[in-house]
Amino acid sequence: MTTKERICIALTGQMPDRVPFTAYIGLASGSQEEIDKLVAQGMGFVTSWAPYSARHRNVEIIQKDEVPGDIPTRVTIYKTPIGEIQQRHRTEHGYGSSWRIEHIIKDVKDYKVLEFIIRDVEYTADYEPYGGIEASLGDSGIAMASIGRVPIQRLWIEYTGIERLSMDLYDNPSAVESVLEAMMDKSREVWNIVADSPSQFVWCPDNITGVITGPPLFDRYCVPYYNEVADIMHRKGKRLLCHMDGMMRRLVNSVQKTRLDIIEAFNPPPDGDLSVAETRKYWQGKVISINFPSSVHIAKPETIRDVTLQLLRESAPGNGFVIGVTENIPASVGIRSLSVIAETINKHGNCPISI
Repeated sequence: MTTKERICIALTGQMPDRVPFTAYIGLASGSQEEIDKLVAQGMGFVTSWAPYSARHRNVEIIQKDEVPGDIPTRVTIYKTPIGEIQQRHRTEHGYGSSWRIEHIIKDVKDYKVLEFIIRDVEYTADYEPYGGIEASLGDSGIAMASIGRVPIQRLWIEYTGIERLSMDLYDNPSAVESVLEAMMDKSREVWNIVADSPSQFVWCPDNITGVITGPPLFDRYCVPYYNEVADIMHRKGKRLLCHMDGMMRRLVNSVQKTRLDIIEAFNPPPDGDLSVAETRKYWQGKVISINFPSSVHIAKPETIRDVTLQLLRESAPGNGFVIGVTENIPASVGIRSLSVIAETINKHGNCPISI
């Protein structure tokens, strides 16, 4: 069984010959020789792509680069017929990660401008890149089609910040709801394009955590979204993943209400608050694709081995389960940790698991 076949079988909820071990492309940092050795050990790769292009018809976007205090910062200005808004991103030196230090929404009046920007986007199907991505992966991985974040997550992560959104949901609900409705309308355009794409797996990169998007918000804004898009994708024979990488105990019952096929990037203890064993109990019928606990990568090899064994035991008999790496690993320990995980899975991860 090839690595790609193993991943696909697991993500469809079936029993592969061995529990798959995957990493997002770019997270396994090391020499080519070291990466090749990991691939030979059965480590696969996962990446995402957008099966569409997007353009604005009536919005001018201006970007300016600044370097305050030697930290690269990009200012993005959006000029529309009804007003102008801007945001700032900062890029750190270590992994090139980018985060917002100035959000678009600073006042309730900005929601109207944001809604104009969202509705102004025109989406066009673009399936051509898929062939090249698949060819580069070969038998070592899969490419998921990305549909973007669910509107409530997109709004607070990309445009408002959680403090601003929390206040405006209470003080200015009509302004917020109008933007969320615009996002839903445009999301449906993307869904129809993605549904006809060649990818078997469709990815919602939502970064869900129950600490912020608790049951009231999740049940109101996420469950209907996931179920609507899942029905569309299922009619086309596709399976839907959602990136839920936070504290998930509060959302156990809410997630079960969704027709999501795969909970992806799930963080078990010691980093998360819900175990693999518990997800198998509460989320029956859903595939669990985890992020190997990031804090464990810096531990001693025997600890990494023990944690891997525990994850395998909790996943038994091993169907519908993937051990993945979806977060950055310190470069100083990355190859060592990935090698221990791969070796442990190769020795003890054959299905059905009996350790």
